[in-house]
Amino acid sequence: MAGNVSEQVAAPGNISDGDGPDIDLRKFFHLSLDFLCIAGTDGYFKKVNAVFSETLGFDTEELLTAPFVELVHPEDRDRTTNEVQNLAAGGVTVSFENRYRCKNGSYRRLSWMARADPAKGLIYAAGRDVTAAHAAAAKSAANERWLSALVEAAHDGLIIIDGRGVMQGFNSAAQRVFGYSPVEVIGSNVSMLMPEPDRSQHDGYLAHYRETGEKRVIGIGREVVGRRKDGSLFPLDLAVTELGDGAEQRFLGMVRDISKRQEREAERARLLAQDAHQRGVLLTAAGLLHDLGNVLTGVATLSVDARDHLRRSQDADQFAQLAAFLRQHGSELASALGVERGAAMQHLVETMADVLPMQRKSVLDKVEKMLGYVGHAQELLNAFRTYTGAQAGPGREALHLGAILEDARMLQNDAAAKRKGVISIQTEGKLPALRVERSKLMQVLLNVIKNALEACDDTQPPTVPAIAINAGIAPDGGIEIVIQDNGPGFDPDQAEKLFANDFSSKNRGSGLGLGMARRVIESLDGRFELSSQGRGRGARARIYFPREFVSHES
Repeated sequence: MAGNVSEQVAAPGNISDGDGPDIDLRKFFHLSLDFLCIAGTDGYFKKVNAVFSETLGFDTEELLTAPFVELVHPEDRDRTTNEVQNLAAGGVTVSFENRYRCKNGSYRRLSWMARADPAKGLIYAAGRDVTAAHAAAAKSAANERWLSALVEAAHDGLIIIDGRGVMQGFNSAAQRVFGYSPVEVIGSNVSMLMPEPDRSQHDGYLAHYRETGEKRVIGIGREVVGRRKDGSLFPLDLAVTELGDGAEQRFLGMVRDISKRQEREAERARLLAQDAHQRGVLLTAAGLLHDLGNVLTGVATLSVDARDHLRRSQDADQFAQLAAFLRQHGSELASALGVERGAAMQHLVETMADVLPMQRKSVLDKVEKMLGYVGHAQELLNAFRTYTGAQAGPGREALHLGAILEDARMLQNDAAAKRKGVISIQTEGKLPALRVERSKLMQVLLNVIKNALEACDDTQPPTVPAIAINAGIAPDGGIEIVIQDNGPGFDPDQAEKLFANDFSSKNRGSGLGLGMARRVIESLDGRFELSSQGRGRGARARIYFPREFVSHES
C-alpha cells in the first residue's frame, strides 16, 4: 500500500516563485532539524525526513513499512489514533505530544503540528523533539515540589513577596507566627503584617530600593515589630533575601517570633541582677559574721579565763581553814573580843566557808554552760560563713553531700527543737561528691526545710515536725535529695501552682519563694520538683542533679 501512495507524494522538483532563484523543497524537507513527514490516514508513513532515522535509529524502510502507531508508546496509542481520526475528519493538530520508541528501546517525546488532506487521505506533519525540555520541566516541577515541601516544613516563618510587596507565599510556620491562614494573606500587601509607621511606609521602602539599590534590611536582618491577626504586637527577627533571575523581582522574608527569647533574656537579666544583689547581701553578711565571730571569740576567751580563775581560786579553802582555826581557839577569841562578838565572828567565817564552795560551783556551772552556748554559736557562725562565701568564692566545687546535709540540719535544728520536732538524714552508703555552688544549694536546702517546719505550724492543732532527708544515687546515675515532711500537704494537681511567682500558703513572707528556689536549682543545671499524695499527707520536695555533676574523686 505504501508503494502505491508513494507515487502521489513524490518529492516535488525545483519550484520557482517567479521573482527569485529556484527553491529546492527537497533540501528544505531533508535538511530541516524538525521531524517532517507525510503520513496516510491508513496509519502508515508515506515519506519521512532524515531526522526520523537520525533520532529514532530506524532506517527509512523500517519506518515506512510498519504502522507508525506501533512505534508509539503503548500508553499514548489510543490518543494518537484518536488524533489521526480527528485529522482525517478535517481537524487541525496544533500541539499534540506522544512518545516514539527508538531502536535501542528508549523513547523520545515529540510535539506535533499537523494538517490533513482528507480527499487524498494524507496528513502533513511537523514534529519537534521535546524530550529534554519535558525532562527539564519535570525536574523543575519536582524541584518546585521539593522546595515547597522544604518551605512548608521550615521551622521559621517564610513569606514570599513580589516587587510591589504583594504576598505570593506564606508557609505554615508563618501562619503560626501571625495567626493568618495562607488564603487570608496571599494576594495582599505584606504591610498588613506590620504596625504603624512601617505599615504605611513599606511600599516606599521597596520603591527606594528599586530606585537606588540601597539595602536597609535585605541581606542584613534586624529585629522588628510584627502585628498578629488579633492586632497584638510582638518582636520578631526578620531576614530578607532577594530572589529571581531578573525576569521578576521577588523577595523571601524569614521571620522568627522572639517573644519567648526576649522574655528569657529579661528573666536572665533579672536573675543576674538578683544574684548580684544577693552576692552583695552575702558580702555584707560575711563582714558582719566576721565581726560577730571576733566578738564571740572574745567572749569565749574571757569565759575561759574566768572559769580557770575560779578553778584556781583558794578563797573557799582559806575560809574553811580559818573556820577550823577559830573553832580550835574559840576561848581565846572570846577573851579577845568578848563571848558575843567572838561567837559572831566564828559564825560568819563558818558561813562563808559553807557558802563559798557552793557559789563557786554554781558560777562554774554557769560559765561552762555559757561556753557551750558560745561554742554552738561559733559552729553556726562558721557554717553560715562557709555558705555565705566568706570562706569560699562563688563557683562550682566538689562538695561532700553528706556534710552539706549535716550542715543544713544543724542550721535548722534549733528551729525544729523549739517545735519539739526532729530532722533526720538517711543516705545510701557513702555518697560521691557533688560539683555545685555551695551557697546556692545551701540556700535552697535551708529554705525547703524551713518551709517544711513552718508548714507543720499550719495544721490544727500544730503538728510536731518530723522532717526526713534522704539522699542517694538516682537510677540514671545522678544524685537526688528528697525532703519529706509530715505537714498539711496539698492536692496533687496544685504542685505547679506552688511554684508561681508570689504564691504562698502562709503569711510569713520570709525565705525564698518556691519559684525562686526552683530557678536557683535550674541555674545549677538541676531539677526541683514538688509533690504530695493529698491534703493531710505531707509534702515531698525532690532536688536532682544529672550524673555529669557527680564526682567520684575522694
